[in-house]
Amino acid sequence: MFAAVSTFTGLAGFFFPPAEGVMGTVSGVTSLVALGLHKAAQAAGGKDVVSDRTLTEDGLGAVSFGLGKVAGRVEKFTESAVVGGKIKELGSASGWGSIGMTLWDWTKDQTGLGYFLPDDKKESAVVGGSMLFGGPIGPVVDLGMAFEHAWKKGSEKDAAAAQQSDG
Repeated sequence: MFAAVSTFTGLAGFFFPPAEGVMGTVSGVTSLVALGLHKAAQAAGGKDVVSDRTLTEDGLGAVSFGLGKVAGRVEKFTESAVVGGKIKELGSASGWGSIGMTLWDWTKDQTGLGYFLPDDKKESAVVGGSMLFGGPIGPVVDLGMAFEHAWKKGSEKDAAAAQQSDG
C-alpha cells in the first residue's frame, strides 16, 4: 500500500516539476516505510509472503530519494554542479527503475491497487464524505482504509499459509 503511494507520488513529481520537491519527499518516505514493513513481513512469513523483488522496488524508491538529497547537498556545499548533477541522474534512474518494476507488476496483479477501493457501502460513504471536506482529510481517510485492507488481507494470507503448513 505504501509502495503504491510511493509510485503515484513519484510519478507526479516526475511529470509535474513544480511538485517535484514535495512529491519526491513523500515518495521517498513512503518507499522507506514500505521497505521496513515489507522486510518485517518477509522476516515473519518468508519469501512466499513478500518477494525479494518487492524489497528491491521499495529499496530503489528509497535510494532515489536519498541520492536526490545527497545531490542537493553536494551542489550546495562543494559548488560542484557536475558531480551533483550526476548523483541526481543516478537517483532519478533509481526512481524510474522502481516505478517501472512496480508498473510492470501491476500489469500482472492489481491486488495492491484494490486496497484503495471501498469494500462496502459504509466505506464508500466514509470515503465520499471525507472527500467533501477537502484538504488532506479525504486522502488520509482513504490511506487509512487502504492500510486496513492490506493488513486484513495480509493477515488472512498469513493464517492460510500457517494452516496449510500445519495440516
